[in-house]
Amino acid sequence: MSKKIDIDEILMNYIQKGVEAAGSRLEFSKRIDVAHTTVRDWVTGKSKTMRLDVLLRVLKEIKVFMPAEQYDQYMNLWGEGKVIAYSASQEEKLEDSDNIAKLYRCCLLKKKIR
Repeated sequence: MSKKIDIDEILMNYIQKGVEAAGSRLEFSKRIDVAHTTVRDWVTGKSKTMRLDVLLRVLKEIKVFMPAEQYDQYMNLWGEGKVIAYSASQEEKLEDSDNIAKLYRCCLLKKKIR
């Protein structure tokens, strides 16, 4: 089961700014690879949680709106989740804080993470 974080009002507001910058919920959802209904549920407060792997993609899109310390706080939440992922292209295990930067770069480059 994937680890999740609670979506607080601050994150919800930044997501809304990301939606506005993208032009629509649909476009924002395409950028972060989730259903547009998921984005709708976040900004309306219907959904109160987010998977950590999705958080990373969301942060990439909303970073420009956030003060550096706020961004770091959310990245720390992601890191504390002890994310374990596998790079599909390199077949190597990336885990915990030892390789967070590497995993983050993979997501930025939109490599497939499974």
